[in-house]
Amino acid sequence: MNKMTLHIGVLTIATALTFVFISCSSNGDDLMQPSVEEPTAAAQTIQITVGAGIDNGASTRSEVTTTGSGKDTNRTLKFTSGDKLYVTGTVAEGKILAGILDIDATSISGGTSATFTGTYTSTNGYEFSKAKGLHVYQYDKTSKKYLTVSHTFNTTDPLSECTLVSALLVHNGTINNLEVYPELSYAQLMPIYNHFLASTIDELMTHCLYVSGSYSASKFSLAVAESGYCSPIFNCNISGLAGSTTYQVEHIFGTENWTTSVGEVKTNASGNATFAYYISNMKDATSYPHAIRFKPSTGDWYKIDLGTKTLTNKVYNVTRATVPTDPGTPGRPTFSISAPEPNANGGYIFNDAATFTLSGTSIGYYFRFKKAATITLDNFTATYNAFNSGLWGFFDCDDNLTLALEGNNAITCKNKDQCIYVFGQMYLTGSIGAQLTVTCKSSTSGGIQAEGGLFKQGVTVTGPTDNGDGTYSWIYTIEHN
Repeated sequence: MNKMTLHIGVLTIATALTFVFISCSSNGDDLMQPSVEEPTAAAQTIQITVGAGIDNGASTRSEVTTTGSGKDTNRTLKFTSGDKLYVTGTVAEGKILAGILDIDATSISGGTSATFTGTYTSTNGYEFSKAKGLHVYQYDKTSKKYLTVSHTFNTTDPLSECTLVSALLVHNGTINNLEVYPELSYAQLMPIYNHFLASTIDELMTHCLYVSGSYSASKFSLAVAESGYCSPIFNCNISGLAGSTTYQVEHIFGTENWTTSVGEVKTNASGNATFAYYISNMKDATSYPHAIRFKPSTGDWYKIDLGTKTLTNKVYNVTRATVPTDPGTPGRPTFSISAPEPNANGGYIFNDAATFTLSGTSIGYYFRFKKAATITLDNFTATYNAFNSGLWGFFDCDDNLTLALEGNNAITCKNKDQCIYVFGQMYLTGSIGAQLTVTCKSSTSGGIQAEGGLFKQGVTVTGPTDNGDGTYSWIYTIEHN
């Protein structure tokens, strides 16, 4: 039986603080930010020198030292010439110190510690860049970007006058792989690597592994994950995919199917792919179900179920000779009308009144009706299991909805309280003997929620049936018209 097996020993990287990203809408934030209106101050320039190292004898950097073999292999990341630190700190409310420090190659001691130097310069009105040096930035609601503002520090150690000071190791030659979003006020110039995948483990560790830490006593303590979290690496050798095809690779974990897109791989002509990727800041020593999904631009998705695992800061070997088709592969329904194009989230959006028939199979798509709709289901099967999508079900109608049934039909929304949500009135009708089975996570909703009332004269309802997987089903059968 194919299993995910531990192949490499503990990754020698200690635990320390790292960046935490909060995702939220920027609309309100932009309105709350003051314009950048700074008085002209005398320009200040400060030379900065800081130390950096890893706790517990672990090391950082762009050069990987490998010791041992097999399950006893240890890979240690070390500092090297050309490494940089991207530093951020909060100067005051709305003001961020950010920029680059360069390594002093003569200071590298065994690869486990080094000195980084740079210059703080007080400037005003310049857009953010990843250029050498540090500046103080403030978000400007007019340009909707972070701009430099003049600021005078009281000492020759600007970092000590800031709070929430952190640094990210920028591996040698990877400055262009680092993404910073100066147009997002809530991101506060925090950096992130633009991919988490490489062709080999060594390339991964030297080009995109997120190693960061906090500042204390003129020194940064860098680590691959904050305390209580881990960043496991997956070393993959996969066969059985389509040949010469580019796949978006996603790591899925948890009962709620949390999904992280880690990068792209292209198979060879035989459908083989060898690569490595990591997941940043996963909760340490916590048992989750894990899976890897492969998504091409068109065609079938594929998925490897890794089972329930408790991961930590290690390298895990994943080898598969065959990969089954992902049951979540999107499938477009068949329309009786000229089918519209769904949006990027898989939504068929109808702004005007709509009348048409659906048949075949729909997987991963949903319908939003902004006005009244009359829809016939003709031996139609739909699965829409998106989690926290912002929609109420597979059918979401702002007005009245008439649903006519032909043959056997089924709608499954295992992560929703109902499959059909109607703000107005809903009418259920159809041919005698036709059925609709609805499956959702609520045991009391009946799978259909109609705020204006559900009119189902001549329809019998059977259920709920407990499916034993956290979902419940009801069967609506047309007995007479």
